[in-house]
Amino acid sequence: FDSGSDYKHVASHIATDNLAATQTAATQLAYEIEEEGEVVVFVQDSVSMTAKQRLQGFIDTISSKFPNIKIAETYRFDQLNAMREAIANEKNAALTEGEEGIKAEPLSQEDVIKYIIEKYPNLKGIYATNLDTTQAVAKVLKNMEKDDLKFVGFDGGESQMNLLQDGTLNGLITQNPYGIGYATVVAA
Repeated sequence: FDSGSDYKHVASHIATDNLAATQTAATQLAYEIEEEGEVVVFVQDSVSMTAKQRLQGFIDTISSKFPNIKIAETYRFDQLNAMREAIANEKNAALTEGEEGIKAEPLSQEDVIKYIIEKYPNLKGIYATNLDTTQAVAKVLKNMEKDDLKFVGFDGGESQMNLLQDGTLNGLITQNPYGIGYATVVAA
């Protein structure tokens, strides 16, 4: 149900076709940025089959259909702790001699997302692969007042629909949880 598995004895698998869904996400983001520029991808984790499929489908579509779009970076949320440390170390290394006793404060998840966005001055678009990544990136974009970035997210809910209506999101890939659940019961 919903997420993939590499278990050999799966009798039935009911889920969204993540590869097809991310082709739609990539095409929508490409349209929004006029088929050229840099984009960053935020992925929920580095291990789940869903995350891997949603990333791979996006990469494959961008690379095969939109040669003027460059995926500048892909960031996985389960690796943001390592990113927090790397940024803090970078800031601590940049301290001058008179600032020796000062250490960079630990960064929040929002600080890391902001750092990633600011790292690419030519960034034109963002793709987020699930509900949590979409919400986290949207919160940062609103706080940064980055209206010029185009943003496509995955998974729908009331707050995502509001983000779509207020223009924070330029596209939203949604699933059919009722249909998935119904088909799962029938398959079982």
